[in-house]
Amino acid sequence: MDFRDRHIVVTGGAGALGTAVVTALIEAGAICHVPCFDEADAKRFHLRDHKQVVLTVTGNLADVVSNICLVRSFGAAQRERERLSQEIDHEMSAQRESLRALERLRLSHALAVFTVAAAMLAWAVELWRMGRITTGDVVLTTTLGFTVLHASRDLAMALVDLVQHFAKLRDAFPELQLGWTVRASAAEMLAAYREYDLDIADFKGSRFMRIARIKEQVAAGRLSETLRWR
Repeated sequence: MDFRDRHIVVTGGAGALGTAVVTALIEAGAICHVPCFDEADAKRFHLRDHKQVVLTVTGNLADVVSNICLVRSFGAAQRERERLSQEIDHEMSAQRESLRALERLRLSHALAVFTVAAAMLAWAVELWRMGRITTGDVVLTTTLGFTVLHASRDLAMALVDLVQHFAKLRDAFPELQLGWTVRASAAEMLAAYREYDLDIADFKGSRFMRIARIKEQVAAGRLSETLRWR
């Protein structure tokens, strides 16, 4: 049969029998989408690098739903229904707690914005009553304060999104760990400076600064104004 340019989902395709099915479909020209239980299951699948294979790590939720007929045929519908309900409850609890934490952060930020803005406005009005600033200064101070505070809200939300994205990466790839730090980079740079006998004078001098080095060569007459050697 000819399955060229057809996309076919093969549940259990990473298993022994599923691999044979995927192989046959690949030979027929199909593009096979294979859902895997986890990353370890995906790594064990020897056809994972084939150009006609698309792997997707979906976990046991998708595995139960996609194989529900098989579950029923073995009389395990009630057990799998309970397990699936527990998994869904766990996911819902995690999502609910995440949303609550985000709302608490937003509420705390709103209270901080209100407090700081009110304090800035009261301070500006008090200075205006004392004649130390003009009306325009009051308006400018209030506008600038609100702008900075709203920008801080965007920054806070961006940081929360960043933390959530990194948390998702850690969950999806638990073996992915940061193996390099700023401290390690600084130690490596210091070791290289000591190995080549570099000091602060060399670091700040013109020897290792391209523009300063070029100017020095031009001034010495070794380079022309068009940066050609004489």
